Amino acid sequence: MGRRRSSDGGFVLLVIGGFILWALSRILDVTGWIVPLAVVLGIAVLVALRNDARRRARIAALRARYPEDVVQRILAGHIWQGQSAEQLIDTLGQPVEVDRKVLKTMRREVWKYRRISAQRFALRITVEDGYVMGWDKKA
Repeated sequence: MGRRRSSDGGFVLLVIGGFILWALSRILDVTGWIVPLAVVLGIAVLVALRNDARRRARIAALRARYPEDVVQRILAGHIWQGQSAEQLIDTLGQPVEVDRKVLKTMRREVWKYRRISAQRFALRITVEDGYVMGWDKKA
């Protein structure tokens, strides 16, 4: 069996793209711009409704777990000293990387967000025993 060349995949994509353009051309010839435009607008409305439903569900879940002032801080993306690790995850999501250090009396972690390069991050948050103690934010 011969090796498949990388240009084979490009040719297949070209054929598929050509077919899609031909099909769109035929649809426009038959229906004009109204039907495709209505379909695109319908899809945009459905996506917006789905995103709104997800946002409302997230807010309801946060309100079930936290007081309203904490919910507002989380939704605004704020970080504060004394914030729990769970609240931090609700605010920023999972960190890209975590450095852990276990000491005699405490567990210290540095949560890293927004990778700049291999070992550089725009945001480092120090979490001790499950609570935010401080952070370093690069511009």
